[in-house]
Order: sequence, then C-alpha cells, then structure tokens
Amino acid sequence: MVADDKNSKPPPNKDAHSRKEISSKYVVRFDEVANAEKKVNAGNELEKSRKGAQLVIPEMADKKPTKSSSKARKLSNVKSKVTSSTDSTRTKDLEKGALAGGNGIFDTVKRMCTKKILIAAIVLLFVVGFIVGIVLIAKLTCTADTVWASEHPTTPNYTNETEKPDSPSAHGVNNGLGYRLPKNVLPQYYDLQLKVYVPGFGSNFPAAWNWLVKGNVRININVKEKVDFIQLNYIYQDIAIKEAYLYLVLTGLNPRQSQEDNSWMWGRMHVSYNKTLERGIFRLLDRAIPPGKYAMLIRYLLIVPESLSGLYQSTYLTDDGEKRSIATTHMEPTDARRMVPCFDEPEFKAPWLLTVHHPVGTIATSNGALVQKPIEEMDEYKTPWLLSKFKETPKMSSYLLALVIHDFDQVNATTKNGVQFTIWARKDKKALLSYALKFGIKCIEYYEDLFGIPFPLKKIDMMAIPDFSAGAMENWGLITYRERVLLLDEENGSYDLRRRVSEVIAHELAHQWFGNLVTMSWWDDLWLNEGFADYIAFVAVEALESNLHAIEYFVRDEQGEALNLDVMASVEPIHFKAETSEDARDGFSSITYSKGGSILHMLRNMIGHDNFIQGLRNYLKDYAYKNAETKNLWEYLEKASKKNADLQKALAGRSLVEVADGWTDKMGYPMIDVKQGKNPNEYVLTQQRYYLGNPAKMNKKYEDSLDFQWTVPLFIKTKNGSELQQKLYILHAGSPSSPKPLTIYSESLPIVNHGAQSFVRVNYRENWKDIRNHFSITVDEPSGQIRHYDDVFYAAKAGLVHYSEALSFVKNFRDYSSPIAKTVLIDNLFDVWARVNKTKRASATKVLRHHLGQKYLNKLNFQKVLMKLADEDKTLDQQTVNSQTEIKFLRAECRLWPEKCQPKLQDAFNVMTLNECQMKNSTEKPKTSKCSKIPQVFRKWIYCEAVRSEGNNRTIFDTVKKFYKNENDQIESNDLLMALTCTKNWDLIEELLIDIIKKVKDVKQQDVTFITRPLSGSDDHAEKLLDFLEKHYKDAEKNLENKELGELIKAGISQISTEKDYARAQAIRESATRLQKSAIWDKAFESYEIREKWTKEHEKEVVLWFDRHAKQLDNLMPKWTTTTSRSDWTFP
Repeated sequence: MVADDKNSKPPPNKDAHSRKEISSKYVVRFDEVANAEKKVNAGNELEKSRKGAQLVIPEMADKKPTKSSSKARKLSNVKSKVTSSTDSTRTKDLEKGALAGGNGIFDTVKRMCTKKILIAAIVLLFVVGFIVGIVLIAKLTCTADTVWASEHPTTPNYTNETEKPDSPSAHGVNNGLGYRLPKNVLPQYYDLQLKVYVPGFGSNFPAAWNWLVKGNVRININVKEKVDFIQLNYIYQDIAIKEAYLYLVLTGLNPRQSQEDNSWMWGRMHVSYNKTLERGIFRLLDRAIPPGKYAMLIRYLLIVPESLSGLYQSTYLTDDGEKRSIATTHMEPTDARRMVPCFDEPEFKAPWLLTVHHPVGTIATSNGALVQKPIEEMDEYKTPWLLSKFKETPKMSSYLLALVIHDFDQVNATTKNGVQFTIWARKDKKALLSYALKFGIKCIEYYEDLFGIPFPLKKIDMMAIPDFSAGAMENWGLITYRERVLLLDEENGSYDLRRRVSEVIAHELAHQWFGNLVTMSWWDDLWLNEGFADYIAFVAVEALESNLHAIEYFVRDEQGEALNLDVMASVEPIHFKAETSEDARDGFSSITYSKGGSILHMLRNMIGHDNFIQGLRNYLKDYAYKNAETKNLWEYLEKASKKNADLQKALAGRSLVEVADGWTDKMGYPMIDVKQGKNPNEYVLTQQRYYLGNPAKMNKKYEDSLDFQWTVPLFIKTKNGSELQQKLYILHAGSPSSPKPLTIYSESLPIVNHGAQSFVRVNYRENWKDIRNHFSITVDEPSGQIRHYDDVFYAAKAGLVHYSEALSFVKNFRDYSSPIAKTVLIDNLFDVWARVNKTKRASATKVLRHHLGQKYLNKLNFQKVLMKLADEDKTLDQQTVNSQTEIKFLRAECRLWPEKCQPKLQDAFNVMTLNECQMKNSTEKPKTSKCSKIPQVFRKWIYCEAVRSEGNNRTIFDTVKKFYKNENDQIESNDLLMALTCTKNWDLIEELLIDIIKKVKDVKQQDVTFITRPLSGSDDHAEKLLDFLEKHYKDAEKNLENKELGELIKAGISQISTEKDYARAQAIRESATRLQKSAIWDKAFESYEIREKWTKEHEKEVVLWFDRHAKQLDNLMPKWTTTTSRSDWTFP
C-alpha cells in the first residue's frame, strides 16, 4: 500500500471506537427494509405468524427474551421488524437466488426442518490396521416456524462483555481469546455471495434498500483439535448476522461442492461478540466441536457506509455536473471484517470465490476474472440485476480481497506473457489512462523477468477511485489508486507528477510478489511487504525511465526522510512490536517504508545486485503462497552473500544476519566520525548513535536501542597515487564507552559512504572545509552530493560541528552540483533561515540574497521559466529534472523577495486563470483544470500566493473556493484546496476547520489532509490553531473519525512555540477520550522540545555568523532576476 502523502505514510488510523455507535441506525434502516417487504407482500398470510427473536441490538444485549416475559415479547416485536427467519418473503428471495446463488446453502435447513424429529447416523469406516466407528446423531426438534423461537436464540447475542482471555475450555483444548486468532481452526476456502443495492442506475427497489447488502458466506474450515467455539472477525457496527450454521463436510468429496451434496448439518450456531477484539464467538449450544472438516454458513446484512474502509460508498461528479455513486473496498490492514465475517489476519490464507448481484448499468470488478459474461435477472421489484461470478483467487490473505461496483471506462492491452492488463477510471478521465497502461505493462514484464516468476493471475486491473484513504492498495488482481497517482495528462502534466505516478504503479506491482505471493506472517514484519515494494519500485523506475533519476530521488526523499525521522524517541524500529489492530495501523509509517527500503538498498550494495536478486528469487519461490518472517529472508540473503568474496573478506567470519538484525530490530542509526590519525594519510573512523530527541522519553519497549552500536558496512573512496578506488569496509560494533575504530589509509580525505549506499550519516569534523573546496573532485556522484549536503547540516544540529561549517556551503555553491543535490542544499539553508526568529532574520536574508542570487538566481527569469512550461508544444517527455530545480529556486527567490515576487504571481493568476476562466453567466461552472493557462507544476504555488496576497480580504479566497467546488479533477481540486489555507485571514481558516468538524460535504473525507497538513507546516496561525483545538476538541471527537481527528490535532499542536502553549496542548491530551495514547502527541511535543533546544543552543551562533558575513558584502541591495519590467510582461 502507498500512503496518500509520501511525507506521511500511515493510512487511516481507525478502530471500532472511532466510528459512531450506529446500532440505532440499523434499527431504523432495517425497519424500513422490513416495511418495504411487507408492502410488496401485503397479501401473504404467513406474515401474520412471524415469530422469534431476530436481531439483538447492542444496547439490548443484556435483555435476553424468554417465553414468559412480557418485556421479551415487546422486544421480540421490535426485532421482528428488522428481519425474520420465518419470513416467507426472505425464503422466496433465497429461492429466486436473490442472494447470488445461495439457494443450496439454506434450502437444506428448510428441508430438514419439515420433519418433527430427524435422527441421522453416519458411520465412517477407515481401514488403516484398525477400524474406528463414529456415529453422528443430530437431533433437530424444530420446524420452520420454531427455529428462532427456542429458549436459546440462534441470532447473534451482541454483547460488550469481554470474555476472559485464555480461559480453559470445559470440553477440550482451546487457545482462548488472546489478541491473535488461535491456529486450531484454519480456513480452507471462502464462497462469498453478495447482493449490493447501489442506487442511481434506474433501480426500482424501495429507497430503504439503498446501500443495503445481503451477504451469504460459506467458509470451509479445518478444526485441528476439539474446541468449544470458533472465532471470526467482524465489526458489529457494520454487520448484522442473521443466521449461522455448522456443517460437517463428508470426507473424500470436493469441498467446493454445495453443502447439500457433500455435508450434513451439524447444528445451529449461537453468536456472542467481543468488542475489544472485534471478534464473533460462534458455538454450538449443546456440544463441543471435534476435529474434522466443516463448513460454516453465515447469512448477514450490512449497510454500506460513507467511510473509507471495508466496503464503502464513493461519489464523483461528471464533467456535466451529475453526481454518480460506486461501491468500492479498502481492507488493509484489518477491514475485511467490515464486509464479511472472516479470519482477518494475514497468516490465515485461503482462496476466495466471489459472486455478486449488482444493478444493471454497473460493472462488478474483483480479484479474479469473470467466469462468464454477467447474467441478467429480474427481481420481484421489477429491478434488473446482473449476476457476476468471478474465478477463484489464489490462496491469499483477507486484506487483499477487493470488489468495485462501478460504471467506469477502460483501456487495455496484453502483456508478452498473456496477462490481460486493464486500467479503469470514470468515463470523463479515460484520456488520462494511456501512460499508466504503457508503464504498467513495462513494469510487470520487468518484474517477471527480474524475479523469474510469472504473474500468477490471468488478468490485472488497476482502477482510479474517486474517494480513497491511502495512495494505492495492492489487492491481488485489482489494484486501487487515488486518482491523482494513476491518472496523468501527458500533454499538460508535470515532471514531478509523472515521477510520482511511475513510482506508485511500480510500488503496487512489486507488491504482487512482495506481499501477495509471499506475505508477512504478522504485522510486526510489515516491512517485508512495504519496505520491499518501496525500494524495488525505485529500482524498476530507474531501469525503465532513466530520465526520472529514480535512485537519486530515493536517496533524497526516502533515505533522507528516514534519516530525518529516526532521531526521535517517539519512533519505533522497522521490526516493531504489534499485538492489536491499532498496533498494525501504527506500523504503516515512514520507518517501515523508507527505512525498510533504505536497509534493502544497503544490503543490495553489500551483496551485489545479481546475488541480491538471486537470493530474492529463491525466497519468493520457496515461500510462494505462504507467510514469511524477517529471519526467513535473512536465510536466503545469507546464502546469496556467500558468492561475494569481497564481502566475505570484509565480514571476517561474521554472518550477514549479524549485520542485518541490528538495523531492523533497533531504533536509530550511527553518525560515522572521521578524524585524522596519528600518522600521515591515516584516518580513524568511529560510530555513535545520532540522536536529537530526549533519550529519557524513549518508548520502554525499545530502550535497548539507546546505547546500541551497529555492524556498519561502509563504501569508502580513497586515493593512493593517482588512483581513486571504492572499497567495502566493515565498522564493527563496540560500546558507547569503548567503540571499535576502523583505520584506513588514503593520500587525500577519504569519502566515507560514497554514493550514499549505507544508512548512516558522516561527520568530517574540521575536514568539511576540504569537502567544500574540492567538492567536484571528491564528491563526484549525485547521490553522494545529496547525502553530504544533508549530513553537514545534521552534524551542526547535533552540535558535533559549528554551524559555520554547514552555512559556509552557501559560499561554495557551484553549477557542478547535481540538480537534485542543489534542492537539498536549498532546503537545508532555508530550514536554518526559518528557525531564526523573524526579528533577527534580516542578515540571513541579505546573505542568502547575495550568494544565491549571484550564483544561481540571477540566471533565472520567472517569465521565461513560466512561459517555457506553458508552451503547448512542450510535452511531458521534454520536461527535465532541471525544470523542477528551476522552480525550486524561483520559490526560494520569492521567500527572499516577497515584495517583488508576489505581484508577479498575482499577475499570473489574474491573466492566466481569472481572465481565462471567467464565468459568462451565473449558472456556468468553469473548471480551472481545463481553462487555466498556468502550467500544472506552478498552479499550487501561484494559487496560494494569490490568496495570500489579498491579506484580510476574501474576494480571491471565495473565487478559489468556487473553483474548488466546481472542479472534478483530483489534482486540481487538491491544489485549490491547499491554496485556501494560504489566507492571512484567520476567520476564513476557522470556516474551513469548522466545515471539517461539521462534515460539510464540500470537502471530501480523503481531502481533509490538504487543509490540515499545510496548516501543520506553517506558523502563520500557530497560536489561533491551538485556541481552535482547545475550543472545539470535544465536538471533533464526536464527529470525526480517527484519521481526521489526528490530522486536526497535528494542525493544532505542530507549531507550538512557548511553554504555555505546550502546557495547554498537554491539557487537551489529558482531557481526550480518543487518541489520547496516539503517537501524534508524542511526536509533536518532541518536535517542540527539539526546536526549543535548537533555539537555546544554536540561534545565537547562527545569527552572529549571518551578521558577520552580511557586513562583508559590498552590495546589500536585493537584485531581482527578471530583465523586463512588470509592465512589459505578456501572457498567453
């Protein structure tokens, strides 16, 4: 899975408690459904004799009906409105196949219950040296009218009581109710049948049925030892179980046959619920369940919610302004249980067979290919339905299950190995699918060759979903994406967007092997999925689209992000400790993705590309359709490493596992200290853990990481004579008080971590001057330049060198630096500039104006860059990384000369957007994605500055907001939404935030982050944001899901700058009833402490350095870079 923002990996952080208790909603909706059925079947006499307790609502769980209780009779009347097992209409539904072919499952119950007493004896004789006789007698004292009226109702008994974990069984051995599902019952096969009432396609069913789902699942299971009950995951807020039965599967028959052909009903099942564990407890009332093969048959209802998990609603606007709806899914990590009761843990793999009834006018797409063309049927409401049956999936984890019911269009082609490759999007966006199709086919063929394992399915669909919580999801055979990371306008899109689309597609296709074919055993090894997909995607893009400079961007964005984050006490190691669903959700972090990928980058460089890939091939082959742990991967890479003689020599008898384990099991990383030795040409290297946070606040689960030292592979470039050579060295682990040094010899300063091949930082102490003076010779490789620019500033942050060593790089800015490395230097310089108090920033601004203007900015011309990218004849293929770097410098220029820059941006907005997108009448709704002439890569910036430029007015704000409401292009709407956060008018910011809390439909749930994240990263409204959080937190807790609430918390506390505000934020946390233990608070508080520490320790030094160098400059006057006056500007 790819997160919605590469700078913030976790997907939605939600659990059962984050959603409103909607049991009352079910009462209303199911009551409406029942009334609708009554109207259709008003003449049915059996309606008068409906009996029995049907659905126990959570609030009523403690009130168990009895035959003699008047209260029970009243309760029964309420429940009978919801559903009835004796409802002839429901029986008719089943007989007509309304539950998508489910007649075989429940007709058996009907036939067996027509007799008053049925005694069945089954004698199975096995001759293997002896004969064992088993007699099975099932006493069924029931009729069709009395099944649900027994003293022990078989409907779910929804309770909030948590049964004692690991309690001993009265009938045999059972692992109890620990956080993990016991392995004494294993799924073998799922047969899932759904009827989904998607509205809006000319359907005639009652409105009460909108978004209703009738579900019918058969789960073939293997009970390995006698148990009292069987545990399945489901969410009672979403799923209402109506009936559950257990069948004994007869030995020797096809388990995929209908149960009436190969099984006997073993008994009706009672269901209780454990809310904490999100688990139903299914038991027979009068006996334990002995070992054997069984089939569980469960009939249930659910209502498709608007949230972004499980099976959910998604809506979009066509170009004509028509609102359309689809049903779609997102299951990872633990949301398959929102759509179907199942064994919802990654280790419980099983094939899935899916059959779906959906309205005519829609298309159903799932993991498997269609068995045949959908069959059209008519129901009793005169609504035409399609029956789509899909081929059985491979053995897979439940979180990979996917279903989309839609009306999209597609483009397709076939790979060289015969895989049908299809890209889907809403019809208005079909023209934007060609790049994804071309690159996707190249990528999957590349992976098949790279891993030596063909893609195992006959087809693969990739689909752009209008509402999606993550960036993308790797469902086997049906990959789902946010529109912004799949759709690409090859004529008007940007270089950065092309790079992002390529990386995300490559990431999700890599998952088809790493995650789908071989899956981690438990969420604590999530990095085996995400770390691999993260890194291998960059390897693929580098091979397939070399002009995108994928490995350089990997070093800058992925390795750099992990290094920046892994300095705090509030982070966790790659291999984190997970017990609950929430632990699993928290694991989707930058550490799992970016650090995981960075460690693989280091191991690949150590072992060698060919050996590394061969090790992966063997690992994938041997664990295909299975689950694996980190130790299994190490075993295969260890074998592969034996083929590298240089590595074995450097390891000196140590194993690769000794190197690798420390990087995945421990937090942090080392700073490598390089100092001159006692002898000429001698250099001594030692390590210490690099740390910016407060060690005292480290998570107790990982406190053994504090004083840890690593076995560090280092690629070092040395000079001996006229020869420069790179060699692998191993710096062995010692202790903080007694580190083990590594001594090397070189006639010039050795370049340690050449090419940024290891996950370390390097500090050259006083020798940074040599690096600066000979940068083009000593650091001649782009990735190395990126890492050196970063390392010197982080050495200064930790007080390991004076800031003068880092800031002096501004004076040595040269054209020979790679374009991407230049952006890293700019980012670090402006990080220091922004940390200085605004009242002390004048000298810093002067120095940056002089050096950046003299060395680079004076060579740029805003108008020329803008016009060059606006040239309609310039295709995406012609855009280069240099264009992106130019834009980076222009934005830097605007920070230094806002009084010169903002009017030009305002002019660009007026001429290229407002004039081009004028509304001719009040009913017209122009879309800036179509009418604006501003190049796509400039739009977010120019829209933002246009809103910012009007100060406390709201004219432009309101105009941009109207454009946002009109827009149906996801990238454009996101850019417009972020622009609204640039206003200086706090009242307008408050309007946006209140709309989020009130869930005003103007802002899609998935797009809340495009308001909160810009606010989190800006100090413009820091104090008022905290005031807002303090005032509205309780309302936010009531109305928002955990992801939205978490984003609001970040916006409120990310920029706190005083002890008083720090204390206020802590008080808000203490009063919270949700997310009180979330790491969001810890990270924000720790970031505040790090900022305060920097101010106390470094601000004075930095200000003095800038003051001193400002006085040395001959010309302090700012220089604007354009060669024409504003009046000479022309726009297309």
